[in-house]
Amino acid sequence: MAGSLASVKCLFVHHMRRKHQSSYLLEGLESRCLLAGLTAQYFDRVDFADLKLSRTDAVVDFTWAGAPDPAVGADNFSVRWTGQVEAQFTENYTFYVNSDDGARLWVDGRLVIDNWVNQLPTEKSAAVALEAGKRYDIRMDYYEANLGAQASLSWSSATQPKQIIPSSRLFTAPSGLRATLYDNADFTVPRVSRTDSIVDFTWGSGSPDPTIGADTFSARWTGEIIPLYSQTYTFYAATDADATVRLRVDGELLIDSTSVQDGAQIKLEAGKRYDIRLDYAEATGTANVKLEWSSPSQSKQVIPSTRLFAATDTSIPSRLSPYTNSVLNFDRPDPGVIFADGAYWMVHTTGGPDNGWPLYKSTDLTSWTFVTNLLTSSNKPAWMTDAFWAPEIHKIGDLFVLTGTSYSALYGHLAIALATSPELAGPYTVQPTAIVVDTRNVLDSHIFQDHDGRVFLVWKRDGPSNGDFGSIRLREMNSSGTAFLAGSVETTILSNTGAAGWENNLQEAPWMIHRGQYYYLFFSGANIDTTYADGVARATSITGPYTRYSANPIITSNATWGGPGHGGFALDNDGTVWHLYHARPQSNPNYGRVQMLDRVVWTSDEWPTYAGGSPSTTLQAGPRVSAVSGTGRITINGNTLTADVFQVVRNATDSSLLDVIQNGATVRSVPFAEIEQLTIDGKGMNDTLTLDFSRGDVVPGAGLSFIGGSGTDTLRIIGESADDVLRHAAGQATRGSGILTYATTEKVAVENGMFHFDADTALATLDVSGQAIFHAAQALGALNILSGGDASLDAGGARVLRTNTLTLGATTRLDLNNNDLVVNSGNFATLQALVLGGYRSSPDTAAVGIVSTTSQTIHSGTTILALFDNSLAGFADFPSGSGNSIATAAIAGKYTYIGDTNYDGQVSAQDYTAIDANIGTSVDPGISWFYGDTNF
Repeated sequence: MAGSLASVKCLFVHHMRRKHQSSYLLEGLESRCLLAGLTAQYFDRVDFADLKLSRTDAVVDFTWAGAPDPAVGADNFSVRWTGQVEAQFTENYTFYVNSDDGARLWVDGRLVIDNWVNQLPTEKSAAVALEAGKRYDIRMDYYEANLGAQASLSWSSATQPKQIIPSSRLFTAPSGLRATLYDNADFTVPRVSRTDSIVDFTWGSGSPDPTIGADTFSARWTGEIIPLYSQTYTFYAATDADATVRLRVDGELLIDSTSVQDGAQIKLEAGKRYDIRLDYAEATGTANVKLEWSSPSQSKQVIPSTRLFAATDTSIPSRLSPYTNSVLNFDRPDPGVIFADGAYWMVHTTGGPDNGWPLYKSTDLTSWTFVTNLLTSSNKPAWMTDAFWAPEIHKIGDLFVLTGTSYSALYGHLAIALATSPELAGPYTVQPTAIVVDTRNVLDSHIFQDHDGRVFLVWKRDGPSNGDFGSIRLREMNSSGTAFLAGSVETTILSNTGAAGWENNLQEAPWMIHRGQYYYLFFSGANIDTTYADGVARATSITGPYTRYSANPIITSNATWGGPGHGGFALDNDGTVWHLYHARPQSNPNYGRVQMLDRVVWTSDEWPTYAGGSPSTTLQAGPRVSAVSGTGRITINGNTLTADVFQVVRNATDSSLLDVIQNGATVRSVPFAEIEQLTIDGKGMNDTLTLDFSRGDVVPGAGLSFIGGSGTDTLRIIGESADDVLRHAAGQATRGSGILTYATTEKVAVENGMFHFDADTALATLDVSGQAIFHAAQALGALNILSGGDASLDAGGARVLRTNTLTLGATTRLDLNNNDLVVNSGNFATLQALVLGGYRSSPDTAAVGIVSTTSQTIHSGTTILALFDNSLAGFADFPSGSGNSIATAAIAGKYTYIGDTNYDGQVSAQDYTAIDANIGTSVDPGISWFYGDTNF
């Protein structure tokens, strides 16, 4: 084990004061020294709660035979190291984390190693490009469950042999906050980056930096804050009258205000580091901003630099996912939840006898995507007949263990099945016989693994009176969770004697948590309707005795949601316990049991409760989850029976946030950098999605997908500016490196930008009010060039624009160059007028109509765009080689020479003969030279 105390590198000579005649003491000047090593915080719990010790560790290289410090236990503790790392060479570095048990590593704000599991010493690695001499924010989280304890952090590169990262390359974060200044009010294109010791500025009519204008600028301060007391703190933000200010502490938006003085409260723990971000946007006039705090023991003051530590915004490795119940508005009862493989997974009750136990995936517990069915005809044993209820997945060692209920015609009642798979999504091997069979129904199975590694199966046994007066049972399993431990005994840990009136003689849906000194047994009771509710009991031993909470039920119905209960529990990044459960909408109880989410709030005497004692009904600050680009996959579902209007756009006041708006309401507002992929699924009816690039990019790195579904669906794209370039192909568009795909989408509308069509999009309708450039032939249902729009085909003569209908608005043009046009359904006179209008305009004027810039600029006076219909001989062969079918009533346009009456692309004797034959005829008085009058 390496040493733990860091050396000190001072930037300035310390002042000295005389102690005695011949000796001196150094005056501490903390802000003038760089501490080599990383700041370490030691917690006496695995969830980074109960801070016991803060110090500077020179390196991360520990093998603890016992506790890391007398203040911390030998098991069930966690450590967080934060600071900066500086590379010696400009090249790719490989970081290595070796840990027993779990560890995570962030470098420059990116989660590069995520190995958050109980394990023997295991090494994981990741490559990161570093620049010599530049300092990068670094953070390593570690937890110890039981038995061995080990944590080390190493690196290597092409020039640097593998080594523990030395203290000479590690630094504690500088005091103060990282300031980023922008010469606009929307936090884009940073101009200045610096460290400010405090936030207390009065710029008056000036600006914060010579490179920043005095008006319409913005500033963002980021880092960490450490409170001195475990108390409720009040934060204050004071600004000038026309400014906007937002303050986030520990990911929670405390202040969002245009007032000159505003405040908000949050409970903080002494000595613990919390993320902090202050945004300030100035309009006009004078400018000032000040950040203060107070608590019962802390008088109001500007937050001093000694309590602030600078870090970039990207170094904050977690985010909140705001949500409103329900989080999955379908009948998905009895959810079981697990965190594994970097995501949350949920399974739920289904009927039978076919596929069962659907698996859903989420990155934040608030948005769920269907993955697969875990029980199918290929793995369902014969004894499982029907009623595939209450499945749960738990990871035991390297194996995923799935349990659930099934009715069995063989046994004559409900029994419990067990299945295993090395992969979470299966396929699972279901054991050929039930693991629990009784003379009565047994159901609602739950696997619990204690901190010491022991594994238990917990389930409900029906009572003698139609299921009433049953019990919750427990029995120890083997270390892999695949069978009962030899010699283990089934134990009753909770019985329903009728004493607890709210339970109405029913107990079911057990779920167990070990927290601190207690084992908590959550369960549901009452009737299987809107009176259903959740309760809890606890014990200091897993086998009991269990004492019910005197305030049971801990969550019960309200006016919006009825019958809450039967669910699972999961932790977020900060150790908060979240309950995913079901409830019924009171407005339609027969609709089904939909998925709900609420956080568990612990009382001062360590009982679990919920805010308000019932399901939340307003917008909630959701789980704190990984905030790294590449982890966030979000799916927004529309309504099957009603039309939906979606909009994806950067937030109007904080452009770092991406807003997803559905039918006028913001359903997601997430930092854009944290989203990997976004899917909008319209489901049914006539849905519309607007992608608005006017405030910045809206397509995440792994792409955005729009699934229109049934109905006539529209994709509307608003470019950032007239010069904004997007490229479209069939079913796909790109902007920069961002990829947009669209399926079952009948209409695309492109606006305020330059849109390149590289392939035949085969769209039902294309609306253009920006600029559309067709690099390939197109077959469209309708082409509508709206007011101010412009569409053109590349010159070259190899393209055909075919559309069923064509509409041009005011101040618009369609430039065919030397290509062909087919309109399957149109008015000849209208199209003739559009061609004439285009012919009469010059290349340097705002043309209105159908034009050919090739004719105007290259062959002026000799070539033209000419129209004809099916009365012309040979019309059926036009355009040759186009591959496009042409309706009988179509009107065609062709780039050709003046005088080409048969439109074969040349002027020949046949053309003169045709003109001569038609001179003086009275087929149509006034246009007897019709076929020869190609300039109209």
